[in-house]
Parts: sequence; structure tokens; C-alpha cells
Amino acid sequence: MLDSYIGEFLISPIPLELSLHYCSFSCAYCFANLNQRRRRADVAALLRLLEGFEARQTLVAHWLQAGYPVCFSNRVDPFATSNIRDTLRLIEVSNARGVRLQFQTRGAHPRQWSLLESVVATLPYRAVWYVTIEVWNDAIRQKISPAAPSIPSRLSLIERLVAAGHSVVVGVNPVVSD
Repeated sequence: MLDSYIGEFLISPIPLELSLHYCSFSCAYCFANLNQRRRRADVAALLRLLEGFEARQTLVAHWLQAGYPVCFSNRVDPFATSNIRDTLRLIEVSNARGVRLQFQTRGAHPRQWSLLESVVATLPYRAVWYVTIEVWNDAIRQKISPAAPSIPSRLSLIERLVAAGHSVVVGVNPVVSD
């Protein structure tokens, strides 16, 4: 889905949000996955929109034509195992069409780390990355987000993003110790 981004209305200057399939990180506190385990994105429709937005007369197309960036994604993690392959294709098309993305993520599973690294290395612009860290204790993190990357992995991602010249916002949330 590529739609108006109202998750942080009047806080974020980004008017569009791109989201994909159910997030396989399975965080216990996730508002986006609640009762949506069969969630599937129409990736073909997203690709058609990105490849032809210049000829469309919709609000989403208008914002893309005006050069506004797209939040990828407040509802699911684009680098979760359930999303990463489609994420790579969407990033490729976005880059080719001059659509800038802002990423909200927890990072990638160790098996997909090299794919995330390739995104960081090949983006033709400096992006804003919002990286979530729920708690500092990784044993607690394993209980509440069992399939998500470890806290040390996320800290490494933050260091690599900064070293590559990207801007990083660290979201320390939900900050509930129990």
C-alpha cells in the first residue's frame, strides 16, 4: 500500500507511507500486526504506481511528482524476512524514478544482513533512518520481539548508517520495562 501517512500527523513532514506484508518480526506490542496475520500487499500494483506516477492524477501521484519522500514503513518492517525481497525491488524502482525513501526499521535478520548492507551502500542519496530499540536488555528483547534483530545488531546498523552519511533517529520505544 502506498497511501497518505497519517501515523504522525503534523509531526512528520513526510505525507506518504509505503507498507508491505505482515511483519515476521512478531513483536508482542505491535499495533500494525494486530489481527492482521494474513496481511498481503499488492506489490505489482505498487510497482505500477511507482513506474507511472508522472501520468497519474491522484493525491499520492501529486506528492510523488512534487518530490516528497516516502516513509517505508510505520506499519511493518521493510527489512523483516517477510518483506525484504519485495523491499529490495521497490527500492530499486524508487531509486530509478527519483523517489526518496525514509526507513523505519529494526534492521535485518542475520541471514539477510548482506541485503540490508547493499541497500545502505547503493542508495543514491542520504536517507533518514528511524531505528527502534525497545529495551537495552537483549534477553528481554528476545521475549517481546523474538524474530527481530538483536540489540547489538541494531547498534551496529546505527553505526554503519552514520558512517555512510545517513541521518539516524533512534526510537527508544515502547520503553516499558515489564
